[in-house]
Formats: sequence, C-alpha cells, structure tokens
Amino acid sequence: MRYPTRGYQCDPSSLKAAGRRVVHPVRKTISPTQEMQLCARLRGRRAPHLTAKGHISRLSPLIEPRFGFGGRDVVAALDRIIEHTGAPSSITVDHGTEFTSRALEEWAYQRGVKLDFTHPGKPTENGHIESFNGRLRDECLNVNQFISLEDAREQIEHWRIDYNAHRPHSSLGNLTPNEFAARCQANRLSAVMKV
Repeated sequence: MRYPTRGYQCDPSSLKAAGRRVVHPVRKTISPTQEMQLCARLRGRRAPHLTAKGHISRLSPLIEPRFGFGGRDVVAALDRIIEHTGAPSSITVDHGTEFTSRALEEWAYQRGVKLDFTHPGKPTENGHIESFNGRLRDECLNVNQFISLEDAREQIEHWRIDYNAHRPHSSLGNLTPNEFAARCQANRLSAVMKV
C-alpha cells in the first residue's frame, strides 16, 4: 500500500497477526533527486531556486531561480525536465509546501513516479543534493552579484552547463556527468539491440 503524501510504503513483513499494518519508511534505490533550498541573493532579497540532480549520474538537468515556488511551478519545471530525460522512477524531496502539494502528488501519480520524502530535519538523507547545493552556493551564488532575476538565471545556467560538461567526478570514473549519462545511454541501447 502506498502513502503518497508521506512517501511511506507498508512493509509486508510488518503485518501483525491481528491484521493491523505498521507503516515503516521503505528506502529504495533512487535515480534522480530533487530538492529546494533558499540560497540566492537578489538585491539583498533571498530568491529560492529549484535544483534537480541525478543521484547516479550527478547530472543536473535544472536549476531554476525565482522569487517563489508553488506546486504548479515545480510540476512545470519537472515537465520541462522529462521532455529531455524521460520520467524518473522516483524523486527524493523534502517536506516543503511546494513538494507536499496536491499538484505534485497528482503529477507523480499520473506518471508513475514515486515521491520519496526525507524525514523532517534530516537533510543528510538527501546528501547528494545537499552537497550539490553547497557547491552551487560556494562557487556561484556567493561569488556573483545578481542585478535581476534574469541575470541570476543566466549566470546560474552558465555554472550548471560548466558543472555538467567540464567537471569530471571520481565517483563517475573521472567522467563528466554528460559523458557518464551518454555512456549509460549507449550501454542501454546496445543491451536492447542484443535482445
């Protein structure tokens, strides 16, 4: 049984003899991760940005700064991502209102995407995106002065392209995220061709 608003699933081994179900979080392998964090400064005002990052490939398909996000804004951003990458099997999110919205829940249900919520106050459960957001903050947001939201989008997009195309990761065999994703895609295609 699925509990979409909490991201929990019923563990069949936890069924009691009396027939009651005990709900425990069930952690599974996660492909892409996504989280929102308030970081960017714009004329002294904080502007949130939505970041999406693949858990395995380290590829970042989107960093979108704006002054506020609702569930529909997150859904629109995810639709833009899946046009190019396809729908993920699951997305890890925190408990922000934009992620617990009905719009995102319906979007995930319609596409068969599992929303995996981290436990409140446990950012280490989504450590890859936290590390990525720290790098984004240190290398881009804290270094640049943005004069407008459009300027912030432009400079952040340049940083995202550089991160994906020019930075090898030791965890990826010293490949860039773009190279690793291309290699994985080629391996999948060759496996399909053999069948």
